[in-house]
Amino acid sequence: MSYFSNLLPLELKDSDFEKIRGLIYDQCGINLTEAKKELVKARLSKRLRSGQFKSFRDYYEYVLNDASGKELILLLDSIATNFTFFFREPKHFEYLRSVFLPEIMDKKKEGRKKIEILECRLFFRRGTIFYCYDPA
Repeated sequence: MSYFSNLLPLELKDSDFEKIRGLIYDQCGINLTEAKKELVKARLSKRLRSGQFKSFRDYYEYVLNDASGKELILLLDSIATNFTFFFREPKHFEYLRSVFLPEIMDKKKEGRKKIEILECRLFFRRGTIFYCYDPA
């Protein structure tokens, strides 16, 4: 295979898109509609080329069979949009203060002690939770 054949556009078949978007949803809850097919193609094409995969199906199979999980992380990083405005608008803090944190405190009263784990999974910082209780 020549260098230039690796630069040819790759086709993302509907069946492959369905598998990839299902994997993404199962792994991290990102719901990609049909309208995101070209975005998925564009973002994953670089991964396919760097790994010299011949198709999105080959890449999908590789991700599934990669016991280390490293390629799955690279796939998810390629797809995920880093949204930098999270917790910068007053409505985010109001939601935490009036809905989310009361639910967490109710669970703590029930004897559940997984707040720290939940906090990490949702990328909260302790300062964010403190701010919700004392925004002075």
